[in-house]
Amino acid sequence: MAEKKGTAQLVEMHAIITGHVQGVCFRATTYRHATRMDVVGTVKNLSDGTVELYAQGEKERLMLLIEGLKENPGAGAVESVDLDFYPLKAKYDSFNIIY
Repeated sequence: MAEKKGTAQLVEMHAIITGHVQGVCFRATTYRHATRMDVVGTVKNLSDGTVELYAQGEKERLMLLIEGLKENPGAGAVESVDLDFYPLKAKYDSFNIIY
């Protein structure tokens, strides 16, 4: 059974973000957005030029995180986001940038 925070169910989101998202502090921008929204997880660059995001929280907050990254990507630019949602298996304690 998924963990609950208040009355909203927590879920895990996996996202692959494409665009001008490497070499422009996009992971740091993601970190700032996520921590402001009380979302936990990880963000890292992939070798193909995309960014991979694992995030956990209320689904509404996770969608707001993605919208925030699209609207305010810092010096980068988001072209597309491929999203999947899953039930929580193990909970992250914080949000971290993976180098």
